[in-house]
Amino acid sequence: MRRWSVLLYASAVVACGSGDESPSSSDAGSGGSGGGESSGLPHAFRYGVNLGHRNAAWGDDKEGTLAARAGVRSLRVKLPAAHLETWGYDIELGDIQSYATLGMADHIGFLIGSESVELTTAPPGVADWQNEHYIPKSLYEPIFAADGTVNPNNAWASYVYRTVDTYKTWIRVWHVWNEPDWVADWHVTQTWATEPPKAADLPRFNGSIFDYIRMLRVTKEAARKADPSALIATGGIGSAAFLSAILRYTDNPEGGAVTPSYPEKGGAYIDVVDFHYYPIFSPKSSDASVDDLLASKDAFAAALADAGVQVEGWNVSESGAPLAPTPEYPEVGSPEYARNYLIKVMTLAQAHGIGGVDWFILSNGEEGGNDVFGHMGLYNDVGALTSVDQATKTDLGRAYTTLNDVLFGASYDDGATKELALPRDARGVVFEKGGKRRIALWAVTPSNTEDASANVELVTSSGFDVHAWDGAKTSADARDGKVTLALSGSPVLLVER
Repeated sequence: MRRWSVLLYASAVVACGSGDESPSSSDAGSGGSGGGESSGLPHAFRYGVNLGHRNAAWGDDKEGTLAARAGVRSLRVKLPAAHLETWGYDIELGDIQSYATLGMADHIGFLIGSESVELTTAPPGVADWQNEHYIPKSLYEPIFAADGTVNPNNAWASYVYRTVDTYKTWIRVWHVWNEPDWVADWHVTQTWATEPPKAADLPRFNGSIFDYIRMLRVTKEAARKADPSALIATGGIGSAAFLSAILRYTDNPEGGAVTPSYPEKGGAYIDVVDFHYYPIFSPKSSDASVDDLLASKDAFAAALADAGVQVEGWNVSESGAPLAPTPEYPEVGSPEYARNYLIKVMTLAQAHGIGGVDWFILSNGEEGGNDVFGHMGLYNDVGALTSVDQATKTDLGRAYTTLNDVLFGASYDDGATKELALPRDARGVVFEKGGKRRIALWAVTPSNTEDASANVELVTSSGFDVHAWDGAKTSADARDGKVTLALSGSPVLLVER
């Protein structure tokens, strides 16, 4: 997860302990290699967000209020080990209960860190904030004690068990670490298709691929001990080659080989593939940007298929687009581009089987700042405000609100989408809610521009209410059983009367 400050990363040599065969290891692979879509996953598409703001006087309760007012229905809830150990494992219960009163549910839990930097593999002198970039020292301690309880000497297992046990009423999907495959230089990823990623390759994890698989295994077994319905997700990965490596090896620190103590490859411990995608790294139009995200999903799916692994769901825990260009990213960013991307990524992600998207981020950074991630907010900068009522939505926030008002709780209708028979210069997705069609529709934006136009005819006997991105509503009345619409690159949301 990106924050306002620029972070520096260091590498570490990982110390590995002995493996174990836990009392519940026979159950460990049941979710990751099982078949099909799980009826236990959230039925409604997750309109999520990453919380974050610059107002030091505000807590998560105020963030939650702002999120709900923007139409957010779910959150990526970060529950780091050091925070819970310092303040108590129930410290976030009040906030998470308040989210429910605001209409937000089906959160994704974010597991990361260790009790302190001293208990990680970090070298001496590493700052406390770097705790979340080094794996725990005790990761290879047995997961369970002889009596079947979680082994307190395995700090990660104990943390996972206590966290899941405390928050299982509100969170079922748990993703492990944040961007463990992040690299400063993409060239280091070129060997991952055939060789295991090394600790030196992974500056936000500082463990090997075997260590990450071990973390997935420990997480799944400890989480399932606390909540048999818990689902384990990858931690916002970005590389299909990294996922392929997870699927090729076990958690055996000696080369990832299968042995009695390390009986399963990494796919046994994955229920949900959670990944990140930002279009800023390859500037294109909003349509081409969304297509790139969907291509990433396809690449992950191909890796799963090659390994013979099925998962129960998909999630994107970070994606965002800037409202303005910055010196580092001068070729991408405008209000039109950002809001178009938001609506298109949410609707097309749902149409392509992704269970939810957590937008990055809730509010902008300082106005005129150079951090591109500080220009993706649903709200303008709240740093100097004294009340949430003073907060003002950006174009992104207004678009998100409209999206929620029209489409939250709607089901994707593949057959009806195909029946639209749109021309090549138009794109649309059909949903169903309350027995009526709800259609997201726009002209395809080519290349690197948001300028586009198209004319379409839709068959309808009743006509539509047409919602623009900002909530403005007009009518499209039927004539001779049809409605004709002139579209631009900015989506409209239609509700059949």
